[in-house]
Amino acid sequence: MDPIKMRSLSVPVLIGDSPRLGDSSVQVTIKDPDTVDYETKKVMSVQVWIVTINIVDINDNAPEFIILQEFYVVVIEKVEVGTSVAKVYAKDRDIEQNNRKTTFEITKVVFIGSEGNSTESLFLTADSPTQEDAEGIFTTHIREEIKIWKLSQMTLDNNKRGKFMVEVQASNPDGLISTSVVEVGHFHPYN
Repeated sequence: MDPIKMRSLSVPVLIGDSPRLGDSSVQVTIKDPDTVDYETKKVMSVQVWIVTINIVDINDNAPEFIILQEFYVVVIEKVEVGTSVAKVYAKDRDIEQNNRKTTFEITKVVFIGSEGNSTESLFLTADSPTQEDAEGIFTTHIREEIKIWKLSQMTLDNNKRGKFMVEVQASNPDGLISTSVVEVGHFHPYN
């Protein structure tokens, strides 16, 4: 004998975190028709389970630079070595703490001047550049939330007309990378 099919039921289903309910059809099939006899049993129970799906945060977002103002920094000539000259901020949208660790690195420094371009090593990278917080600023010494760039052995030379283009890279443990370029000079570009 074929199983007896009961009528389909429409039940509300919660979709995601929204209060919106969707409809889903549920079909109940009785495999043993002899158990369905109104004279012996007027009500049958059906067990229903709720399934909760926990989503695990993966490292799928690269750090993003936050531009608070124009990325142009003016530094006076002959500024003392070790002076903080610029800050950059990056934020990682991942939630899990380990996925938000951001490492900063100066990857390239180019001087662009009237006499041509040259590669310079004017700026230091951080000694321990890993930042556990989602925000970071460059420094040679890690603080809780702030990192600052420092000038290396060289100083800015007023006789060199031009600007430094400093490429900064922000990366996280899985190698997701963002880069940004900061202009550094001793004249404001709009003067």
